[in-house]
This record gives sequence, C-alpha cells and structure tokens, in this order.
Amino acid sequence: MINMSTDVEVIEELKKEENIYSSGELIRPSILWLLLRKTELTAKDIQEALGLKRQTTYNYLKELEDKGWIKVEYRQHPSKPHMNVGYYSRVKKKGKKGKAKKKNWIYPANRYLEDLNADSDTSNPDCEYCDGDVKKAIIEKINFGVAALSEKKKFIQSMSEEELKAFLETNKHFPGPSLDVLLLTNDEFEEFGKRMDELYKDTLQRWLVENKDQHDENFVVVGFFKE
Repeated sequence: MINMSTDVEVIEELKKEENIYSSGELIRPSILWLLLRKTELTAKDIQEALGLKRQTTYNYLKELEDKGWIKVEYRQHPSKPHMNVGYYSRVKKKGKKGKAKKKNWIYPANRYLEDLNADSDTSNPDCEYCDGDVKKAIIEKINFGVAALSEKKKFIQSMSEEELKAFLETNKHFPGPSLDVLLLTNDEFEEFGKRMDELYKDTLQRWLVENKDQHDENFVVVGFFKE
C-alpha cells in the first residue's frame, strides 16, 4: 500500500530544494562561509550566527560532514574539564606533496567541460565544494557567493547610525564597501576576465610561496556570467 502523505511530503521537499530561496540552499553555504572566515567554530557559534534551531544546525553540520566538506574535532572545554566540545572546520584538500591546496577562485568553463567529458564520476580536486555534478557545482559556487553577501547585508543592517559612521571612517581608504553589476560587450567581458585572472594568479602564487592561510576578513566576491 502506498503512503500518499509520505509521497506528497517528499515531492514538496524536492520542490523546496529546487527553489533558489529555500533555506537549505543558503544555510549550507552560509555555514561554509562562516568556517572560511573563522577557521573553526562550535555548533552553538554557528547556531547563534545564523539564527537556527539547535537540531537544525546539527542536521546541516552532519550533512556537510558526510559530504566530506567539513570535519569536527572534540577538545576539552576551557573552563569545564569534564566536558568535551566539538569544533567544526573546513576539510582542506591535499595536493600531491601533502600540502593543503589553495582554492581555485576562477574555475572557467573549460574546466567544467573537462568534468562533463570525464569518464570518472569522481569530483575534480581543484573544485573545493564540487561532488562530481557540474551543474550542481556551479550552483554551489553561486550559493556560496549569495551566502557571503547575505552575511554582509545582515552585518550592515544591524548597525546603529553611530556604528555605521565609524565603519565608513575605517573603510574610507579602501574600495569597499561596494557592489557593482556590469553589463559588458563580448570584447569587454573577455578583457575584464583576462585581467582579473592575472590578478588572481599573482595573489594565489603569493599565498603558495608564503605558505600562509591568513586574512583580515576583507571580502571580495567576483562572478563571471556569459549568456
């Protein structure tokens, strides 16, 4: 006998996942974004930062852990010796020499084409949050950018007028906060992309030479979309 109510629930859940505004579409990348910024956090830290319920937080953490994108390490509580606390962090991909691989910020179409034409179902190790599905990998990257922007929006919204003024005074010597959307010709699009690619390669090379994983939480989101 078919359980019609269960089938309806499954269909509704699938529809919800297909909706770009569904909670899961933003919660997963939001957790990854927090861990990129803060290196490691407890479940309570993540719960409070995203305003989630306790069980909801653990459900998403378990899902990301099962995917192999994050890990948890249990350590003794700093003030309660009898208690262990779980600290969550991103899983960093390893290169051939065993060193942590730097994220490939610009992942161009030809790399996705290689994945589409590959015989193997394994994910490309250069694509940090890819799991073998090219369309899903592109969407995951978009969601990650949306999650990061949403966090910054929340940060600005929470400021008082005095806090906003102090924030702008601190940032007046830098290009941010700023967000521009450009509509370019094909030639402009190609030139802009090439220049950004050169800048990224120089920055990534500097990180590799200095072998560091440090930042001052300065945030840049870049997207290239050609129709």
